[in-house]
Amino acid sequence: MKVRFLLVLSCMIVGFCSCDKDDNDGWVPEKSRTYIVISDIHLGDQRAAMGGYGWNRHEKDTLIAFMDYIKSAELCDEIVVAGDFIDEWVSPPDSLTFADKNGNMITEREFFRGVVDFNYKVFDKFRELKNAGIDLTYVPGNHDMQVTEADFEDVLPGVFQQSRTKGVEGMGDYRPEDDLFIEHGHRYDIMNAPYIGKNGVDNISGSILPPGFFVSKLNCGHKVGNNQMASTIEGSGLDAISYNIGWAAIGMLFGQEDVVTMTDGMTKTYSFDEYAYNTSKLYYGIDDLNEENDGWRARCKRLGAVFEPSVAESLIASVIYDFCDGMALKILEETDFEPRILVWGHSHAPKFYTTEKNGEKRVYVNTGCWIDSEECGEGNNSTFCKVTVTEGGKYEVSLCRFMIDNDGQGKVEVINEDSIEN
Repeated sequence: MKVRFLLVLSCMIVGFCSCDKDDNDGWVPEKSRTYIVISDIHLGDQRAAMGGYGWNRHEKDTLIAFMDYIKSAELCDEIVVAGDFIDEWVSPPDSLTFADKNGNMITEREFFRGVVDFNYKVFDKFRELKNAGIDLTYVPGNHDMQVTEADFEDVLPGVFQQSRTKGVEGMGDYRPEDDLFIEHGHRYDIMNAPYIGKNGVDNISGSILPPGFFVSKLNCGHKVGNNQMASTIEGSGLDAISYNIGWAAIGMLFGQEDVVTMTDGMTKTYSFDEYAYNTSKLYYGIDDLNEENDGWRARCKRLGAVFEPSVAESLIASVIYDFCDGMALKILEETDFEPRILVWGHSHAPKFYTTEKNGEKRVYVNTGCWIDSEECGEGNNSTFCKVTVTEGGKYEVSLCRFMIDNDGQGKVEVINEDSIEN
């Protein structure tokens, strides 16, 4: 999920490989198959729920109802969770990243297990779907980039298959059909793409957490009342999203907020100012595109990006949804990217675009999210992408919203749809 925040300081204003099939122009599937893609569920731990700062405190029941609907209506053959399934970033700045309900430090694996245990009703439903014959696939996002394949195998054995970008920690993509490509979308987001994995934060070898991790902690600081800067925007009439953005911006600009890390090899407490400008090479020389370890160009290449957005374009996309979606459209319209259907999450805003390249129709869908409406904006949540590939090789693509009517019955509204002939 994408961290939304105002860029501050002029220097800040100025995330494909794996799962590819062999080319087969005459490919026709043996039978019809339907995929449902959801993303950005942001399940947090008990602290996030009880502390009131988690992004998903009210939408879990809707998600559970949706999974019941999928099962009863036999709606699909496979569910793909396209990133930000588990939230390991949203916690108060002065709190340990991974801790138990009493605040005692634990490992990432233990934290992951705690999230699964606390949200057991959700995971019980996923197990029910798996037992009913529906395949489940997980693709990593930025908020769960530290969750490993081994975590899933240990905590959720046999439930999810995983589709991770080969050789790149914290990144995933999935190509289950020739013309369908699914990923979270943080590959092209300079604030949220995994770091180079060498000489990262404090020169810690293998550190992958990008600046978005720090911003996520900063922008929930006001929710627990631990920052004296709150009075500068409290009572301003801003909506929750703008308030979060403003909070993060003030923390970045003035360096007022200390961020406790104790993860990814980091053992220090940082202000954002210290982290961004004095310590981390994520910012130091960020516009040195050709620098082997730190440059954005090198990072794009390592992450398997099919095009390299400019630093400015990628920074703006971290704030403005349309720029994020615009990068996806560039992939479909201006590169040699082969699949004709591209599905992202990350921005929390559902979108559906039909475009073309060389007279060939292409479709981009942003799945939206399953978090609380005050965190994502009214009408952006409980949405999903549905893709059916027919026996004749036709792709039917739709962006849908799940709703519960006044009688407590689930129903699906089609927001937009189109199809692509083989």
